[in-house]
Amino acid sequence: MEAYRSRLLSSGATYTLSAVPTLTREQLPVLNASNEAEFPDWHTYIRQLYGSRPPYPLDLSTLTWFYWFSPLRLSAIFLCDISDSPTEAPFGTPWTGGVDAWHWGPEHVVRRAGFFVHRPPWAASSYQQSPRIEVMRVGPIEQPGFAEGGSDALWFFHAIGSGIYVPTSVFSKLVVRYARRTSGRGLIAVPRIELVGHLPRVWPRAGPPPPPPRPAPHRRAAPLRKLTLGLQRSQPSVPDPARAARARSGACVAPPPYCASAEQFWPAMLRFELFDGRACESTAKQKRILSCANLPVPTWPGVDPMPHARKLRPRRPGKQAASLPLSLRLAVVAGAAAVVLYVAWAVYGLSSVD
Repeated sequence: MEAYRSRLLSSGATYTLSAVPTLTREQLPVLNASNEAEFPDWHTYIRQLYGSRPPYPLDLSTLTWFYWFSPLRLSAIFLCDISDSPTEAPFGTPWTGGVDAWHWGPEHVVRRAGFFVHRPPWAASSYQQSPRIEVMRVGPIEQPGFAEGGSDALWFFHAIGSGIYVPTSVFSKLVVRYARRTSGRGLIAVPRIELVGHLPRVWPRAGPPPPPPRPAPHRRAAPLRKLTLGLQRSQPSVPDPARAARARSGACVAPPPYCASAEQFWPAMLRFELFDGRACESTAKQKRILSCANLPVPTWPGVDPMPHARKLRPRRPGKQAASLPLSLRLAVVAGAAAVVLYVAWAVYGLSSVD
């Protein structure tokens, strides 16, 4: 899996839409209780996400999110930025964020866990009326000048296939964003389905919100003992019970500056649940991506090298050099020829005078 993911992101990621095959019915079958022997890998994958009683029948072609450990093995994946595009990608196109914000963009660093597939959006009312929505979220984003748009606004990607749900009852308002055009009115190759949940300004439970956990005391590393040959032997690490307990509870165990932003990005009143209704034992503050200890999936740090296709990026519409009319081009050529003849005449005349 590691080699496949690395190869796809380095040499299979491209801005050339025609080079990315859309996912077909042969790749994404409809799963039911009677075809487990026909698609054993897919049934194993779905049971890991949705438990022993998945929502059969399950049409895999409706999923908008796949983890890297899925049975899918892509030959190419589309790179997409929020920029003008000559056309919109067909539904079924696998994609991830492009090179514009490769190291920090939200739709870019979700590649820590998986990738998106372009699908038709729901009606806005369907999102707002759903008791819970399957989502993906990544952060905090440590990029100067980047903000989600308000202290009470939390952004999510609609990610059918993540296996992690957010109850909509936690929000005072849910806004659905599906922008198909940029501010310059050009098309976006893959419009994002983004959900903006606004938290209530009053804590919904009795009493004040729980205070953030206190950081674990700093422990000095054990000294190294020198051997008679001048070599050093490191002592086994001393377990920190307080740190381990905080990690199990979902609290932040990173340095204080990051923990402060993580506590704000993943507030205590924001809760997630699994398909069967169990609470998600969140590991989001440690992994910087929506994840649960009781839904273990492989993740990567997200520090991936730039794709090789970054030099093949097409020029944006409006940025191309304007083509001159034929008559004007002929005039320019004639003018240049006249200048060359004048310079030659001047040089010949000066040499004659000498």
